[in-house]
Amino acid sequence: MHLRDDEQYSTRDKAAIAGLLEDMLDDFATVDASNPRGQRVITDHGAGLGALEVLLPYEVRKLLRQQYEEGKIADYELAQVAAIPDRYVRWAMSAKCFEMTAQRRIDRQIHDIPPPDGT
Repeated sequence: MHLRDDEQYSTRDKAAIAGLLEDMLDDFATVDASNPRGQRVITDHGAGLGALEVLLPYEVRKLLRQQYEEGKIADYELAQVAAIPDRYVRWAMSAKCFEMTAQRRIDRQIHDIPPPDGT
């Protein structure tokens, strides 16, 4: 995925890249941050979460979560709105992602943006 990664850690196949990205999201807690490869994974993970927060913000996901879980909104519909692959929507709307995001917000003392008061 990186130009400077060793050959064994790189790919040009889109399906393999998607798989690697999903692995980075799912197995992030097991990354060894004491080596350079693990540090790159952590950096990529943080950047990916940051991008996800820009494209499909936590506050928006919270507002839509119940409708999504009830099947009233499909992952492909949210993917079209956010212009991201539907597999990222599935991750973003998962309980695991909500839990992780909520914990990161607590750790960083980030508070929800209040809804407009209509004035």
